[in-house]
Amino acid sequence: TDIKLHFRDGRTSCCLQASSSAEARTWCRTIRHTVAERLRDAFPIGWDVQAMLSPPNKGDLAPRLVNKEPLPRATVEVVQQLIDHSFFCKRKTKDRRGPMPLRLLVEQVTRVQNGAAWQEYDKEREHIRNEIGDSLKPLSPE
Repeated sequence: TDIKLHFRDGRTSCCLQASSSAEARTWCRTIRHTVAERLRDAFPIGWDVQAMLSPPNKGDLAPRLVNKEPLPRATVEVVQQLIDHSFFCKRKTKDRRGPMPLRLLVEQVTRVQNGAAWQEYDKEREHIRNEIGDSLKPLSPE
């Protein structure tokens, strides 16, 4: 059984040969665990790196560095309050047909942990930090 690893640069790959499917699964678990340990410091505290490295579907082999986690009902209620306090029923406009909504209903809140988006954000944040340097002065209450 072959295990093919393709790296992000698109040009580098590695092929491991396992003597059985069981050994291949063991190799995959070990590789995922090791990668998760290395990546843990690259992402915010609390992100589930192990879940991000799991394939999104049973048939997929490649992880996408994304984890989607539905949040508890208490969070949905808090977000509903936020929407209730910020949504204004707008008047009918020429392009709208039918009744206007009086309220928006929050049905689910999902935490999305997207590794590629975070790395891009972090890189840009670092670029801005280097560009600004020491030119920013700390804020004072005066």
